[in-house]
Amino acid sequence: MEKEKIQEKKSTDSLEKSSIKMTVTQELENKIRYLCSAEPDREWSGVLFYKVKGADFSKMKITAVDLFLMDIGSAGFTEFIRDPSIGGYLADHPELLECCMGLIHSHNRMTAFFSGQDRTTLGSEGAETCHFLSLIVNNAGSYVARITRKVWHNDTVKRVLSYETFGGKRVSIGNSEFTEDDFDIEDYPVNITVKHTAFNELHDRLASVKSTLNTVKKFDRDFPSWNNEWLDSHKDASYKVFNPQPLPDAPAVKQLQLWDDKLEAEKVEDGIPDGNYYSLTVKKFVNTILTMSVFVNEKFDIKKWMPTMEKLYQKRFGSTPDELAEFSTVSDSFIEFAIEVLYPTEMFDELETNTILSSAIDEITSLGRNSYTDIIIESLKNAMSL
Repeated sequence: MEKEKIQEKKSTDSLEKSSIKMTVTQELENKIRYLCSAEPDREWSGVLFYKVKGADFSKMKITAVDLFLMDIGSAGFTEFIRDPSIGGYLADHPELLECCMGLIHSHNRMTAFFSGQDRTTLGSEGAETCHFLSLIVNNAGSYVARITRKVWHNDTVKRVLSYETFGGKRVSIGNSEFTEDDFDIEDYPVNITVKHTAFNELHDRLASVKSTLNTVKKFDRDFPSWNNEWLDSHKDASYKVFNPQPLPDAPAVKQLQLWDDKLEAEKVEDGIPDGNYYSLTVKKFVNTILTMSVFVNEKFDIKKWMPTMEKLYQKRFGSTPDELAEFSTVSDSFIEFAIEVLYPTEMFDELETNTILSSAIDEITSLGRNSYTDIIIESLKNAMSL
């Protein structure tokens, strides 16, 4: 009896630069903002309703029009099973009957990105339909989306049959040839535009103000001319007016950044990372993963912050066994994000990922242990074994 061939369907990145576009309508955006505001610390998920224009996959235009909330999970996890309530929502909103259905879920306070679990969902759901769309949102209003396609291939297999007999002799008994159909799941990034029709005037003004921030304004070394004119017109004032003086030269400030030019030149010599560069890299990485914030840097005083960590995390993630188990998922996802998305790839290529992770474990241990740092250390060990 021929053994049945079982092949796992995996989601793969075959094209990162995609021209697929999606618009989030104002009505849907309002619902997303409301849910993120109502549940800022927990992930939520539901059905995403969307319309598609164009049959060419690479040029299709998607309009996300509505969502139906299905689950409010924990700080790091949400899931649901489709049930008849979806049909009830469609009955109440017949305009959605012509829509396709995908997935929307939040990353609450975390960055919007596709974690390992999210990529697995793309593969499993993508195997069940021609296209599967997944939209991830967060409290900050940053959105990412990916859409799958099922690529079929027909393979011709030539089988040479033989058996081994006494004396180690192999006897050929013929050949066979057959074809088999199979498929791979590919997923592609989607370019997202969010409609803010209710705030067009403010949106335009915001864009105008932002553009001025990119303009370098030049001033004389004395005060601006309008200030001198004001002083001239108030010479007889009874009160004393500050006499403007040339502004002093600003003191030189060394930017202690991860990729400082001086550090760049001395970071690696004969394959061995420079001590200053290496310690700076580990320090910034540790500060990031302990605070789970993308805004801290190597200057952040983590030692002063550590005594507040346990109480802060108890409030944010909870402290029961189930809540700590969910925090483990959050920790795994955030460290994966830090390694693959947040930090430059070349940093880990040159300094060796496992070396940085091992040093990070030592650094965290030296700062003091609690139930949350223990979980973070375990996540770092898991990342080292990947």
